[in-house]
Amino acid sequence: MHQYSIRMGIPDSYESKINLITKYHMIASNMFVIFPATYTILYDSVRIGDPFTFPYLDVLPIQTDNLTIYAIKYLAYAISVYIAHIELCFINTTFIFYVGVLKQRLKTIAQTIREAFVENDEQKFKYAIIQHQKLLTYFDTMKKVFTKPILLSMSFNALYFGLTTSFVIQAIQGYINQVILSICIASSAAAIINITIYTFYGSVILDLHDEILRVLFDNAFFFVNKSFKRSVLIIMTRVTIPLQFTVGYIFFINLNLLLKIVKISYTVLNVVLSSETTIKSHKLS
Repeated sequence: MHQYSIRMGIPDSYESKINLITKYHMIASNMFVIFPATYTILYDSVRIGDPFTFPYLDVLPIQTDNLTIYAIKYLAYAISVYIAHIELCFINTTFIFYVGVLKQRLKTIAQTIREAFVENDEQKFKYAIIQHQKLLTYFDTMKKVFTKPILLSMSFNALYFGLTTSFVIQAIQGYINQVILSICIASSAAAIINITIYTFYGSVILDLHDEILRVLFDNAFFFVNKSFKRSVLIIMTRVTIPLQFTVGYIFFINLNLLLKIVKISYTVLNVVLSSETTIKSHKLS
């Protein structure tokens, strides 16, 4: 991908972010695999077959004290965690990469429009319009490719982040060890990180047309000829429509969606905690 990114000319900051996301997934996957095993070995309070040993993903729900079967269960868990992080790493890095390609192409188009105004070159301006049309086609293809993977990833991560509240309640009630709770919180933070990647870069896509609009309004296009003005109006009409990345034909991917997910999860936690308090007060009375 590094050689391809050089050829495509994406911004250097995007390359560093792609490398950072890749390192994050490598560290997170190893942490979620190694930490439960270390916890099981070191703590006497944890027994083989404990259903809370694998808080992130409990596969093969077999209650057994057989060490061999338990090891197979752990191996299935480890493989599933690595596969999940490889898939998420691929989706996240490729999504950031193609957002970088969009940003670089729009930057080139804006520079071409600026030069066309300075040189009063209508043909160069029409070339910029053609390039912008190709970019819109590229963006439509990008949406078709990423809509389903991002929808599935965000749905899973949002659901898991919401379900983590049940772990918090069980920890308060004493059913889950505090160390296990810390793993649950770490995995919940990983879910929020994945959602943040999509929503942040969705907001970046939303603002990509701003640079072209600034170039158009910063130049005195009303002094050019009628044919040139017609071309200016064509591209102005196009760039006033924001590049919105949608999933499931319902949600717009931007930072507002992240705030809504966090707010809903916080509301669910408060409702469940208040209901628990009410039930305890009724039992005491």
